[in-house]
Amino acid sequence: MRKFLFDVDGTLTPSRKSIDPEFKEFFKTFIQNNKVWLVTGSDYAKTVEQLGTDITESVVTCYNCSGNDVWFKGKRPRITLDTKPKGSPADAYIDTNGIVTVNETQE
Repeated sequence: MRKFLFDVDGTLTPSRKSIDPEFKEFFKTFIQNNKVWLVTGSDYAKTVEQLGTDITESVVTCYNCSGNDVWFKGKRPRITLDTKPKGSPADAYIDTNGIVTVNETQE
């Protein structure tokens, strides 16, 4: 499975506008066949307004506010600021390189 990272405004949608309905159907299929992350300067509410929850909750992770706000399947994960200890209850963690890793087994 290939991995893709997309910006929203000006890439998946016209700036600050909703996604084209025909392209939205194509992109939903694309997400089913690939690992997709979203990164945008907009807040999560605006991203949902532009793309819909059917997309924002289908991607691996949605990074909003230029990466300062993280959403996973429509929820903010609990994040620890250290390497994830074995058996940690965190849904996500930030490793020593500053990379956020989301526990993909979360329901």
